Amino acid sequence: MSCEKTYACVHVSRSTIYRLVKDGLFPEPIRENGRTIGWRSMDVFGWLNQEWKRRNGII
Repeated sequence: MSCEKTYACVHVSRSTIYRLVKDGLFPEPIRENGRTIGWRSMDVFGWLNQEWKRRNGII
């Protein structure tokens, strides 16, 4: 998933995503084709699911 799609999906800015990654709260990005940085869709959607559960007191 491209950076732009990830930011839009998670509804946060680039700097917030990278702060979350640095703090270990968001999945690490991967390199695609040696240069392009992005995230695996399953990692992003898994994080969204966990975040939803956390915010709703399920976990």
